[in-house]
Amino acid sequence: MEVFEVGLIGGPAERWYRKARPEVEAMPWGTLPMADFAPDVVARARRVWTMAAFQEYRTGAACTRALQHLFACGAPVDLIALCSRFPLDEVVHVELAARLLQELGGAVELRFDPERLGPEPSPDRDPLMRAAELMMRVFCVGEAVSIPILRASWQHAELPLIRDVLARIVKDEAVHGEVGAWFFGWCIDAFDGDERAHLRAVAHDEVGKLVRSWERFRPSARPEREVDLHGEAFGLTTGDSGAGRLGWMPESIYFSTAHAALESAVLQPLAALGLDPREHASIPEHP
Repeated sequence: MEVFEVGLIGGPAERWYRKARPEVEAMPWGTLPMADFAPDVVARARRVWTMAAFQEYRTGAACTRALQHLFACGAPVDLIALCSRFPLDEVVHVELAARLLQELGGAVELRFDPERLGPEPSPDRDPLMRAAELMMRVFCVGEAVSIPILRASWQHAELPLIRDVLARIVKDEAVHGEVGAWFFGWCIDAFDGDERAHLRAVAHDEVGKLVRSWERFRPSARPEREVDLHGEAFGLTTGDSGAGRLGWMPESIYFSTAHAALESAVLQPLAALGLDPREHASIPEHP
């Protein structure tokens, strides 16, 4: 396990990066009214945004892995070109979260296994199926469900810096949630009945991980002594502590938004493709 850290090398690499994505420097940095927040609220915000930075980092790795498999399966070059910008989007989001953490007082320690940054496709499947597994997990489920949740977080944010950071992420990721359906629209006819059943099982597995993570982080479902370590670290709060101004939603709004997003952005589009994971098995904890 290694400590999660990010940095810049500077010089020509940073100049190229800034030219490619100048919006990072244009954010209203230095404007958070830190004196308005109690120390415990700031501490929770540091955990929230540390986790956010890491999740964007993981997603960047997952997008890169999916891109590799799009090449391997001979996907259309316009689809590959579109997906090639996604790792850069995610790196920008990592920096946005990291810069925000600097204003909050720095990241908290987070350790991770560098060998397990993202999903791995089945090694015994052909290149098209391996690509399909990754497109299902990363884009049809993960990225698709995150966009409505991020949009709701942006709409609830009050401070200009928080709103701008979330707005940038929402804008970048809008197309991330669409590309999975475009991929399967291209190749769905190549899969026979057994292969489609396998893809439904993959989707069910990924959706199940997602729903279980939501329930694990529900503050009201945990003993009081554990709430601050789990629920609030995820970015949820059961009360009005002013924490929402630093980038997260009340529990009641978050979970209703998340389940609505799962239904409209994940399950319905997959059903339209004939890949509804509910045909594989029911989804516990999802109404």
